[in-house]
Amino acid sequence: MHQYVGRYGSRTSLNGMKEHLDRYLTKHYLDVLKYTRHFLDVLNIPTSIDADAVINNAYLHCVAINAQEMTEDKAKSYLLNTIKFDLIWTQGSKTKKQDLYKSQEYTMDVIDDSTDLEHKIELEDRYNFKKALVEIYRREQKDRIKRIVFEAYYDKGHSTQTALAKYFNINSTSAYFLIKEIKENINEIQYRYEEC
Repeated sequence: MHQYVGRYGSRTSLNGMKEHLDRYLTKHYLDVLKYTRHFLDVLNIPTSIDADAVINNAYLHCVAINAQEMTEDKAKSYLLNTIKFDLIWTQGSKTKKQDLYKSQEYTMDVIDDSTDLEHKIELEDRYNFKKALVEIYRREQKDRIKRIVFEAYYDKGHSTQTALAKYFNINSTSAYFLIKEIKENINEIQYRYEEC
């Protein structure tokens, strides 16, 4: 599949990333699964987060990237970095410095290719934006109960409904709605800033 832009149509490959990712994952899915589970363990992410789902989300993000001169190695780098950054974000750790330390200490994929600098910058920007939204929510939150729930969810890492339910000794449905409310409030902040 190709995209044609402009009057005469400049050709840009949209499926290069997908083709290379599909080829790589067909051959190395078990390695990617092991890599993902490694970060789930190292970052102490709750066991309710499914490694296959993390890989699928990273895959969907990466196939949307239109990068020039894609190779299987570059596609692999994009995928592994996306998995790592998404898991660092999910972990909800207290400082970015700790996150970066952990990601570098346990890095299993070595990426020296300068062509994926743009992707790294995009991931970093997305990470910083999400962190900023979280801090705005924290600063604006005046309700004491909501703040306690938020701190348990984000700061203490009880980031699934099962973990939050166990922490507060409540049923899973109640925990689901507490998490849903936090996410909706953060999304409202995001929409507010994106409209500016």
